[in-house]
Amino acid sequence: MPQDFSITLNDVQVAQRRLAGVAHRTPVLTSATVNQQPEN
Repeated sequence: MPQDFSITLNDVQVAQRRLAGVAHRTPVLTSATVNQQPEN
């Protein structure tokens, strides 16, 4: 029987509250040059 592993908005909000004060937001940096390099 297939299981449903869908994540709901409520799941994300609960996780956010559980991680408050533990996890820190980090900025995501992008680079057009790096993004254009071919993958190996």
